Parts: sequence; structure tokens; C-alpha cells
Amino acid sequence: MKIHRVEKEDWYQLAEKAHLAVFSTVKKANTHRIDFALVVENEHGVPMQFVTCRELDSDSVYCQFGGSFPSALGTGQTIHGGQLMLEWLEKEAGYRRVSFLVENTNAAMLKLAMQCGFLIMGVRADSHLHITLLEHVKEFPHG
Repeated sequence: MKIHRVEKEDWYQLAEKAHLAVFSTVKKANTHRIDFALVVENEHGVPMQFVTCRELDSDSVYCQFGGSFPSALGTGQTIHGGQLMLEWLEKEAGYRRVSFLVENTNAAMLKLAMQCGFLIMGVRADSHLHITLLEHVKEFPHG
């Protein structure tokens, strides 16, 4: 598996199709506020996962949207892909912490977050969408 950084201008060309494939909902490209995206591909160049990223400061990045494409489901590659993205964010981009929000009913993502070493650091309620989001943070050890 390999990882690619996609610049925001290039991601905007792909955003709507990627969001629809992963979440089965339409999200217009012009509503994304990101600095870059990461895409994990398998050995055949087939996209497996993506995450959109917004830098909060020189040490911190917020992952806004991300998930596994249908090609990755059931392959057992989701944990490996998630770990590749985290490794890239730490070692290639130099971030010290990564954060994201996930719905409290998304059991698969909650399990993946725990397996990747994230801790729940907060709870947010969105009364407009009628959802509860759990804020996750992972701090990378730097020595």
C-alpha cells in the first residue's frame, strides 16, 4: 500500500465523488475547507481510503472527513491504511497531534480509533443535525 498527498485544488476535483463513494451522501466540493488530503492506494493503484486535513497550527492537524472506499471494505486493510496515514502525518508532515470528530453511533470508526491509539477528549452535540460527536486526539511521542 502507498500513500499520496493530494493538494486541495486537486482534491476539489475529486471530493464530491469520494464523499459519495464513502458516505453515500453528496457533499459539494466548495464546502470543503482543507489544506490537503491523503489517499491510500493498494498495490494496483486502486484507492482504498482517504482523509481530508486542515492544519490547526504547526504541530496539529484536524482530519475533517475520511473513510474507506468500497474497494477496501472486507479486505482487512483499513487498520493498515489508517496507520499509514498516521505515520505520514507524524513522520513526513511533522505533526505532533491529530484530531477528528466521529459520530457516537459509528462503531467501526470508534473501534478503529481506539486500535490506532486515539483517546476521546470531548463530546459535541449538533442539535441541527441531531447527532453527538466524540472528539478524538492522538499525541505522537517526540523525544
